[in-house]
Amino acid sequence: MSVDGRDGSPGDGATGPGHPPRVPDQGGPARVPRGGVPVEHGGSPEHGGPQEHGGPQEDVGSREDAGSREDVGPTEGGLSAQDHRPAEDSVPAQRQPRQLREDGVLPAPIELDDSGVLPPPRELPPSDAELIERMRSGDDTAYEELYLRHADAVRRYARTCCRDTHTADDLTAEVFARVLQAVRGGSGPEHAVRAYLLTAVRRVAAGWTRSAGREQLVDDFAVFTAQAASSSRAPDDSTSELGADVRAMHEAEQSLALRAFRSLPERWQAVLWHTEVEDESPSEVAVLFGLDANGTRVLASRAREGLKQAYLQAVYQWSELAYDVGGDGSGPEMRLAGSSRVWQRSALSVGDERYARGVTVRGRSSVTIDLNRSCSSYDALVGVDDLTTELGKVRFSVHADGVRLWSSGTVEGGDPAVPVHVGLAGRETVRLVVEPYGHLGSVALADWAQSRFTCV
Repeated sequence: MSVDGRDGSPGDGATGPGHPPRVPDQGGPARVPRGGVPVEHGGSPEHGGPQEHGGPQEDVGSREDAGSREDVGPTEGGLSAQDHRPAEDSVPAQRQPRQLREDGVLPAPIELDDSGVLPPPRELPPSDAELIERMRSGDDTAYEELYLRHADAVRRYARTCCRDTHTADDLTAEVFARVLQAVRGGSGPEHAVRAYLLTAVRRVAAGWTRSAGREQLVDDFAVFTAQAASSSRAPDDSTSELGADVRAMHEAEQSLALRAFRSLPERWQAVLWHTEVEDESPSEVAVLFGLDANGTRVLASRAREGLKQAYLQAVYQWSELAYDVGGDGSGPEMRLAGSSRVWQRSALSVGDERYARGVTVRGRSSVTIDLNRSCSSYDALVGVDDLTTELGKVRFSVHADGVRLWSSGTVEGGDPAVPVHVGLAGRETVRLVVEPYGHLGSVALADWAQSRFTCV
């Protein structure tokens, strides 16, 4: 095994089978006795005196009279300036230090094989994202490799809610079967495969509690499922004894942290899950991302910094906003009075393009949102929903504090989504409006895909 993890032929210090490894030369100055004569191979000078030779030694003092020689004195180890002339058997000069790459990672050392030729670049295993993409195209070998990577972790987690190992194996198999079905259907994970699988374990086991499979689960799993379902409606034990204002602050902090984590790219979410939640080392996680250990450390560092910035700058999805009558006033809320009905969705499609999260409204709609805090911008992708089968034309517009800030023009069914970006600095309310155009516009379904407010 070489320094940077490559497998292959022995390194520079190898001497063949049956011989101890030779320590490679470090590139320093030649070992020269005080007499100024290099040590012959196989011999050594006597300690405390010069090496004896048959010829007379040069008088160092006589060199002071030679005008063609530079008076510099002996160098370290007794080597004089004259002895710096090149020689066939001289030790090579020390190599220049490796420079850092732009991303701050020290590149792997270059190693030559026995013939002096650079070895071929090391091939990294495919990342989870590459395996998922191959699974979508029907590659069964990619599914097998993904199973081998994550099956043990999924089985260990499944064992916590099953009575025996055989039931845990059955639960694991069903989880992977459902994930395969989801991926082949165009959904499922991209980078955060492990977190997706463990979430699927809980969901499948929760489904078993409503069937005969509940007999194979541990006794308290049904209690756990009921508590998890009601956790959003009741305070936990750690805050039940606190005042209402303190509990509200505690829940707000949890909500902000979760919202910040969900706003990160899935690749960052995945590396944080493995390194922070499962406490795996970068070398263990590297194979999942198609990186080496150093690259994984850099990715995790960037993800942690991104999470910090996302926490300080919260993003509110319109598909998750509550109405003002049920909210706490700590963030954007829909105003119930005077607003049209909305359909908050976890997935929708515009122009044959699928989007995660969004809001669908009628062809004639107006919704007012109270920001309740300082917000910097509003972003969305708007268009006619594919459920309308390319019928109808509408126009979108964004208003803030009674002033129109943006309008889309006419958007037809089947058109690609139109991006929206509006600055909200100093604004207090936002009104999102859809107006029909033509005869079928009023029956169209209009989408505000990935609609979100960025606040500080």
